[in-house]
Amino acid sequence: MRTMLAVVLLLSGVGACATTPPPEPPPPRAASPETASLLRRVAEAADGFRDGIPRYVVANQVHPHNVLGVFLKREQADDSLAKARKSNPARYASYEVFGPYRAVEDPPMVEADTTEEVLEVVVKYRGGKTNTYRGDEVDAIFWGLPAFDKFVAPYLTGVSGVRYAAEQRELYRIRKSELVHSTAIGHYRTSF
Repeated sequence: MRTMLAVVLLLSGVGACATTPPPEPPPPRAASPETASLLRRVAEAADGFRDGIPRYVVANQVHPHNVLGVFLKREQADDSLAKARKSNPARYASYEVFGPYRAVEDPPMVEADTTEEVLEVVVKYRGGKTNTYRGDEVDAIFWGLPAFDKFVAPYLTGVSGVRYAAEQRELYRIRKSELVHSTAIGHYRTSF
């Protein structure tokens, strides 16, 4: 009977418990958004990269959930957040790393000639000033308040609410918006 008990204990692994080292702890996971508005904002930032590759989003937990950046690796997101907190601890105290999140990969738009891919757009202003927008960084360019009302305001309303969209419209109208830096709005993948 003792022999049978010893065989059962050994086969079940009970005898090995004392000599087996504990498993390595898993790497730290990024936070998960706790509010619906933050979840929508993080999802929109990740959706700017529809390539099927997991990405980490560094965003403010406080509404309107500004995004610091979107990164391929957790270490890059952590480094970016650490640098931001070092430069301005109060401003970035409520920012966190979220993810990884993966946007569904869309097949690329069919083009007759792949040499027609937009590399950059140069906007020339009255008075001679120019601004260059890179095609791999900018999704769209809006030319003024009517475009803001047709495209940007509905987007901001859906992601951050009516009040926030109205506040941003007024700031844009009086040229004090922190989201956009000129009347020609370059919609960067992480700007709204």
